[in-house]
Amino acid sequence: MRRRPLIWHLFPSYLLVIILSIAAAIWFFAHSARQFYLNKYARGLEARGIILREQISKYDFESETGLLDDLCKKLGHESGTRITVILPSGKVIGDTDEDPSKMENHINRPEIQEALKGEVGIATRYSHTLNETMMYAAVPIKGNNQI
Repeated sequence: MRRRPLIWHLFPSYLLVIILSIAAAIWFFAHSARQFYLNKYARGLEARGIILREQISKYDFESETGLLDDLCKKLGHESGTRITVILPSGKVIGDTDEDPSKMENHINRPEIQEALKGEVGIATRYSHTLNETMMYAAVPIKGNNQI
């Protein structure tokens, strides 16, 4: 009876270790790349919001809602970004894609809650309007010592 060479005893276990190591490295790289991309995208949204804040803050949110909605539609289409202007009550007064009067109140959204505290709020969640996962950034606009 002939004995199998030692290599055939060791090869399967080494092969398994190599395959598991490669799989773990691929998973780690994919996870790291995804986090990097999401963080970079969030910072980009935040920067756009800060830039837009300067243009939007020039309007009177109570009396110039039509002009604000037109500005949202114009700037949103030019920048390829959906822009929504929301009052502290959660009422939408301007939006790139929708008629603000037909939109639901946004007060309970996590990014809006952060913005109402004076911070930039960022959230990733499923959009029932667009039927896909979206990232949202809310930048507070301060005037007369209030948001």
